[in-house]
Amino acid sequence: MRSVYDNWKTAETEADGFAGANTPGGFRSSYDTIADEGKLERVYIIKGGSGTGKSTLMHRIASAAEKQGKCCARYLCGSDPDSLDCVVIGGRIAVLDGTAPHVREMKLPGASSAIIDVSRFWDPAKLEPYREELAQRAAVKAAAYASCTRWLAAADEAHRERLALAERIFNRRKAEAFAGRFLDRLGKTQPGERLELWSHAVTMKGRWRTGGRPAAHTFAVRDYYGLAPVFLDLLDGMMTERRIGHTAFRLPLTGTAASLYLEPQGIAVTASEEEGTQINMKRFVLEIPEGIRGRIRLAGEITESCLNAAADALKDAAEHHFAVESVYRPAMDFKALNRYGDTVIREILARL
Repeated sequence: MRSVYDNWKTAETEADGFAGANTPGGFRSSYDTIADEGKLERVYIIKGGSGTGKSTLMHRIASAAEKQGKCCARYLCGSDPDSLDCVVIGGRIAVLDGTAPHVREMKLPGASSAIIDVSRFWDPAKLEPYREELAQRAAVKAAAYASCTRWLAAADEAHRERLALAERIFNRRKAEAFAGRFLDRLGKTQPGERLELWSHAVTMKGRWRTGGRPAAHTFAVRDYYGLAPVFLDLLDGMMTERRIGHTAFRLPLTGTAASLYLEPQGIAVTASEEEGTQINMKRFVLEIPEGIRGRIRLAGEITESCLNAAADALKDAAEHHFAVESVYRPAMDFKALNRYGDTVIREILARL
């Protein structure tokens, strides 16, 4: 039977997640989690248009920091899995794209945040003749994203129904007892808060997922009649009740975790058919009433169709997005931007 975790392509760029995602409620950013200005020493916010070198600059900064032995967390763009939206260096400094749809402004200007303004390196005279075209393309993109949101809302409704049906055949008492023993066997865990990040995203290039954080040990939850997200949600809740610090990586659908990651043990519990200690959902199935199988299957098929339609809607946005990039690139002085980038890199490395 089809699983909601099927048919997502894995991004080639190593990443800790997406910095945001298109959801049934519109675009949602994770900046408040991954780039909390109240917790980090410094947040650099890049401002500029499409195709102005923001992602490339973040790659340069991360690479330079890694050459000095610093650990860097990378977060992909929720609309383009080939681009970065944020890097966090050594858990201390964040550099992020602060332009739409994930607009971010300085909260403590100068004291803990700064602007990296790449707009100073474009020539307005080369952009002004394209004003009408840029406005038209922006309108088409906005319509495509609105369509994507509606399709994701439809997918979410079908998925909610599948979760409700799965609950009817889920032996919750048995699953809770198993989850309690599972957490007890983990031994000493790190107390802390629950963090939530996007591991999957519907983008202009289709449906993508990140590869996930490297784990010392993986427990693979094998889906059965849509029970994997129900079990992961239960386990997530129990971890939170016990104040076990963990990160919940999720899909852009209601109540759907893809994996739970515990630090510092490096333990991942993930919805997967891949290698790892297997947790088979068949053990938690009650007697299945007549007709439930077909309805679960139908809800899954509708969810899948609507997710694909959401991705197709964004393909309409892609044509115009990359056309806008082709307007901005010739207007940019990338040599000057690279020199400026060198200065920014030196400043960041000096803070480490």
